[in-house]
Amino acid sequence: ILLVLLAIPFLYSSFRLWSAMKGEDNNTEESDSDEANSMREWSLYTVSKPKEWYCWIRLALDFAILFLFPMIYKYASSFPKSATFFLFCSVISGSRVNLDAISIVREHTTLSNIELGTDPKLDTNEIIPERKEVKDMIIRARASEIMGKVTSNSRTWLWTIGFVVIAILYLAKVGDLSQDDPDTATDPNAGRPAIAVVEDFYYPPQSDISYPTCQLNKGYAIPGKYGNSTRMTDYNLLAALAYEIPSVTDYVIEHWFQEQNFFVDEAALVSQWKMDSGNEDTGASFKLFSMPSQPGFGIVSIRGTETKRDSLLNMQLYMSSMLTQVINLLIPYSWIFQPIFDEIIAITSWIGTDEVKSGLYYSTITDFVNDLTRNNYSFEGKSFDTLRLTGVSLGGGLAMISAGQTDAFSVTFAGPSPTLGRKTFSPPLDMKDINEKMLNVVVENDFTSHIGGTVRNAQHIECRHWPNATYKKCHSFWKQLCEFTYSCGSGGRPVICFCTEDHGFPEPLPKGNRTYSEACSQAAAAVPRFMM
Repeated sequence: ILLVLLAIPFLYSSFRLWSAMKGEDNNTEESDSDEANSMREWSLYTVSKPKEWYCWIRLALDFAILFLFPMIYKYASSFPKSATFFLFCSVISGSRVNLDAISIVREHTTLSNIELGTDPKLDTNEIIPERKEVKDMIIRARASEIMGKVTSNSRTWLWTIGFVVIAILYLAKVGDLSQDDPDTATDPNAGRPAIAVVEDFYYPPQSDISYPTCQLNKGYAIPGKYGNSTRMTDYNLLAALAYEIPSVTDYVIEHWFQEQNFFVDEAALVSQWKMDSGNEDTGASFKLFSMPSQPGFGIVSIRGTETKRDSLLNMQLYMSSMLTQVINLLIPYSWIFQPIFDEIIAITSWIGTDEVKSGLYYSTITDFVNDLTRNNYSFEGKSFDTLRLTGVSLGGGLAMISAGQTDAFSVTFAGPSPTLGRKTFSPPLDMKDINEKMLNVVVENDFTSHIGGTVRNAQHIECRHWPNATYKKCHSFWKQLCEFTYSCGSGGRPVICFCTEDHGFPEPLPKGNRTYSEACSQAAAAVPRFMM
């Protein structure tokens, strides 16, 4: 019924236009030289038209290659949602191409085929009644203007070029995945700088700005010797260590918490779980940090965007939310549609769920958390009942999604929010979980942390631009750690040399006799960068 209703306007307008253009123009004498030239041009056009058999072959090839083969392939590959949507769009598109009035106009683009006569809408007082040919040319000029606007529209070319460019960029990105090496994310020789930690320097709290999340408690606190209060920089550091090898994480954690084995990188457990669960080839990269002093408690740190495959996942997960936010900015009275944005995103994303569900990173992390906390998975006598999730950028977004699907809380940094797209995930997220279990740091002037709306527990922080900074991107997880360290004070934690060397923060105050430059040089030399 829907297809019939959609086809009626195409057929009606096409029939009227065909009726107006059929036959030759017998009302106007062909004595004028311009009219004769028009007829000669029409004769040349008629001779150059393709044969009827060629048109039928072209139509059959278009039908088989562009419609029949893709549809059969999708159904045969068990993608019924995508195949049904493709069938629906193809019927509408085929009707527009073959039944719409624009096809008739393109077929009959000569003005001499337009029957002339009295136009009831034409004001005859504006022309000389005796000059019938003038009146005829006015009618033809108007018809020419209409056909020109229908058949030659600059906006059509603009959209066509735009889609072609997007398709080329996407294919180039996909083609480049063959050179993608996920192991470079944890390769100590891949150009990652040493994490120099100095313990005899400190930052006092600043008086110009104070963040209420400098210290965390309740569901976000790390148990142990620090009681029920945990510094935000502790989570920030653990999120950054998702990019490092175990020897580096062990060294930095020991110096940061000033206690050996305060956290332990359970790389062997994660590797064994991936083998046991059939996730050896997953692109999701994460670490599990356990606390020997608090058996059963751990923090899962999820790596953010590092490879080209990660970039494609970003697009896959959050493109619909980004486009919705762009539309929200462009259309007037967009606030009317805001209550149904999540439903619109859910409907549009539902079509592709058959294809993408198995390749989603968050499903791997959700399974990992559930296996440890609900299914009693253990390794070498270690088991877990309480986990916290953390991550930066894409890692933060994945942490929030998995937190909404499990019993874990998440503390994330510059992660895209799951709020707008919460119904597109499998299983979908509940707003109650988003409001109660997720804390996300939203950085000033950072695009990524504003994608997908915001969670209720969002901490907005400043992105300072110091004059001597060599790295000025607000999305840097080290810069976020430096901002909390500088604004909240180091609070008994060491100072990371990145803060002054790369991001231009002022030098911290000394506790001893060493200069800051000497301390950073010695600390950088001590980091075991090339130990596996």
